[in-house]
Amino acid sequence: MKSVFNASGIIRFPSQEQAPEFFACDINERPETAKDFSTRFVLVKNNDKLNKMEKIDLEDYKKKTDPKWRDLLNRFPSDLQREFIDERPVPIEEDIEEGNRCILNSEAPIKISIKELLQKRENLESITRTTKEVVDKINELWNLDIKAGKSYDENPGRYFEYSKMKGETAKPSVMINGAISFGVARFIAALLRKDEYLVVWDMKRKE
Repeated sequence: MKSVFNASGIIRFPSQEQAPEFFACDINERPETAKDFSTRFVLVKNNDKLNKMEKIDLEDYKKKTDPKWRDLLNRFPSDLQREFIDERPVPIEEDIEEGNRCILNSEAPIKISIKELLQKRENLESITRTTKEVVDKINELWNLDIKAGKSYDENPGRYFEYSKMKGETAKPSVMINGAISFGVARFIAALLRKDEYLVVWDMKRKE
């Protein structure tokens, strides 16, 4: 298991093999009309058109997970619950303690300026953990001087692939105390597109 700790709350990255099969199957005929993922599920047969987030069956997952984690998830909107599950599919006690310290500032995602995000040290540190090619491109686009560090990413090429997608189609990232904690790749892709803003779930961590 790879482990990283920083002030933005990224504590550990469980491997995909550790995650139980909590992923579901099918969706309604026109999923794009649904307001959130939870209304899309029919759970019939496998649908390869769904991404990993859309395949998370909340009800089935919450039946099998730690009751304390389930109670934590139930405090948040369904799409935000899926972000937590995707990042922490098999939560440990430390994850639950950290999650219980988080408060949602707004019931809906908000737009935040990319320039404002670049003022936060933890967000700059996230950029250093990509690749030299990505860091160099971001430095060029944003007139920065960031040094590439050690990358723990198992699929570093994904950032340029994600950057080819339209920013308005990306799911919100999760921002805790101004730092992008979940959905960092979406933040990196927005930088590579030179987007003006990022859509985030705005959260704060209680001391």
